[in-house]
Amino acid sequence: MFQIGFPELLTLLVLALLLVGPKRLPEVTKFFIQMGSKLRSQYEKISNEINNEIGTEEIKKDIFNDMKLQELELGNKESEDEGK
Repeated sequence: MFQIGFPELLTLLVLALLLVGPKRLPEVTKFFIQMGSKLRSQYEKISNEINNEIGTEEIKKDIFNDMKLQELELGNKESEDEGK
């Protein structure tokens, strides 16, 4: 998702120390981790509800079956052309 390297991580740590201070940094970090976890949980819950409601698995299967059917038809057409 995010590609954070060592320089970016170090910059974030220095900024956090300057803005929050070393005494409150663990408390603030814990808060952000908890909020991130809650947000991710809510996102997954909503995403699963939407997927179940519109039936994405069935749509994926239909698309896969259509693609396989097209491949078979193309293969049959090519074999007919070779036979001529």
